[in-house]
Amino acid sequence: MLQDIYGKEASHPDIAYCLSNIGSCHFSEGNFTKALGHFKQSVKTLRSSLGRELAHRNVVLIIGGVGSAYFALGNYLKALEEAEKSLKMSKELPEEIEEEESGRPNLISSSLRLAGICCLSMGRASKALKYFEQVLEQKDSLLLCTDSPLLRGVAAGHVALGSPAKALEYYAQSLEARRNLGDPTTRAHPDIADTLLEMALCHQQLGRTHEALALLRRCMAIRRKLLRPRCEEEDSLSSDRAVINAANSFFVLGNFREASWYFLMYLDRQEEAASDGDEDVNHALDRLKKCSDQLRWEDMARFFLKKMIIPKITLMFHFY
Repeated sequence: MLQDIYGKEASHPDIAYCLSNIGSCHFSEGNFTKALGHFKQSVKTLRSSLGRELAHRNVVLIIGGVGSAYFALGNYLKALEEAEKSLKMSKELPEEIEEEESGRPNLISSSLRLAGICCLSMGRASKALKYFEQVLEQKDSLLLCTDSPLLRGVAAGHVALGSPAKALEYYAQSLEARRNLGDPTTRAHPDIADTLLEMALCHQQLGRTHEALALLRRCMAIRRKLLRPRCEEEDSLSSDRAVINAANSFFVLGNFREASWYFLMYLDRQEEAASDGDEDVNHALDRLKKCSDQLRWEDMARFFLKKMIIPKITLMFHFY
């Protein structure tokens, strides 16, 4: 319809915004390849109509959409390039130097977040933390205490750098951030279970087996609520030896998600007074950590896609 009004070859902002909104719909439905195509076409059209060298808020927003689509497709290097491009352009916008206003996302902060999670996903933890620290510098204490995704990202960076004590501080803040938001999923949500698991493994690295087991029990309690059908399967495995054998089998086969479930089940059954030197407990904890190392970036990507990236894209519906 718009092309009928302006002409098929026309470059007009209305056409660009329509393309970006179509891209947002595809992104929300998980059609990331189609979303990427519409976002790229939107950027090209908008730059043609506004001027290629002009720094404009909507251009930055849609470039962020391009980066997010690349990220969702697993092309982290291209996503990082787009994030850095949007960061450079957003710093040229005077209004973006200010804090967030009228519910609009701060584009500098958004670009830094995307760049940070891209670096984490590529194993560049030091560079990721530099991006996240710049976001922390921008936020005041009130906003920060409700920013669970950012805090969890910082924690994951410290885990990757071998600083479990520092990571624990940020994981704890991430959980508290959900409570500050009054999030009804605080008690039973997969992201909460993942965070508790990461905290438990940090305690284990610090030699605190009792604390680790206590957190793993909380993690397992949440997963039982979310995966009720598996409770019947768990009841069928009456002996600890059957559970640990299943865990080890899945581990050897490379099915780390299933192995993680059975290692958690085994550790959940251990006595509260389990010795720090208990060979079986330490073996299970060690393999659970290896499972977590394999799954961490996949889970972090899922977490950021749900909590950070999609909302930025859907805000493009407010262009008009």
